[in-house]
Amino acid sequence: MPTIRINKDYFAGSGKVWDRQVGLGAIIASLVADNARRVLADTPPAALTDNSGGAGTLEAGLQPFAKPAPLVAADGGLNMNFAASVEKLVNAHKVVAETLTAARAALGLPAVNLAEGNVAAANTIPALDDTANAAASGSAPVAHASFMGIVAVTRRNQGKLLGAINEFRRAVGNAPFANAFGTGGGELAPTPDPVAAEADDAGVYVSVAVADATAFLVIARDNVAVIAAAWQAAIDGLSQPADLRLVAG
Repeated sequence: MPTIRINKDYFAGSGKVWDRQVGLGAIIASLVADNARRVLADTPPAALTDNSGGAGTLEAGLQPFAKPAPLVAADGGLNMNFAASVEKLVNAHKVVAETLTAARAALGLPAVNLAEGNVAAANTIPALDDTANAAASGSAPVAHASFMGIVAVTRRNQGKLLGAINEFRRAVGNAPFANAFGTGGGELAPTPDPVAAEADDAGVYVSVAVADATAFLVIARDNVAVIAAAWQAAIDGLSQPADLRLVAG
């Protein structure tokens, strides 16, 4: 963490202007980050209470989702139960989005919009399911195509949430976290409602295996825990000194 003394002769040489480490751009960025930290000292960001039950690690970043093969059977993940689990996941995303939006607004960063979902308690991530009960033969399992659509939107939205935290990190002069997928900020996409597979004339369903549905819910829950940990680390980082220190002289 270098300390730079700025005096009236500092920029006498053009090298001090263009140097990427201690030049004009680095100095201005450091001043802007210091100002952001002062703003947040007056309006401290709220922490997240993580009740998701996830076990993801910040060091590993977000986990990618596997692409399961279609299950041609009636005993896939039960659509009704899977839908209830997805609804809880959407609610968790809504909580995170609102917490990030409030903190980012203090710095003039755009909102992280999520039009769907419910927040039972502000800044509190709800408990998430990690199992998808198997459908009995002849029941309504979740359709494979519907499942894959939900996976794609979840992947994108979780990447955006972590990316929004990274934008916040950069705004206060800290390095971004590793992001396994996605980019940050902006509006989150609505998650499609799960659709139950219907049997064709031969009584065949094209669903997704209950193990694959469960694996998705486990990874999604773990990623929520990673996002919550990233936000806590971002808040904790506000007390750490900036990479560049400026003093008059």
